[in-house]
Amino acid sequence: MKVVLTGPISFANSQELVDPDIRYSLVDGVMCQKNKLSIRPIHSGLFLVYHMYDSTEMAYSGRWYNTHFRQFDEVDPATRRATFICPEFEVFNTARTKTNVRIDICFTEKGWDCLSSVLKLQ
Repeated sequence: MKVVLTGPISFANSQELVDPDIRYSLVDGVMCQKNKLSIRPIHSGLFLVYHMYDSTEMAYSGRWYNTHFRQFDEVDPATRRATFICPEFEVFNTARTKTNVRIDICFTEKGWDCLSSVLKLQ
């Protein structure tokens, strides 16, 4: 079963979503308002995770994925924030890469409940 969480602005038409799952993401310190996070179970607690993001405030967009995802590096149920440390990250619009880039995804209550049920978050 594949789960797709989106928000708060649509990739398709840049319209604000009425009932988003994601409030925003912070990718390497840049706030991104367009988000689409897909999670698909593979087997034995492993997931395929794919996250597309785009900032509406500056030219910054991209994606990351992990084909052997087990769990986020940090989770904070009180603020509904999940953090992933990306081991290798291509810097937007350059040929450079960075290591250990922090990616925070902040969820709405509905989005957090869905994420928690899929990944069995504590």
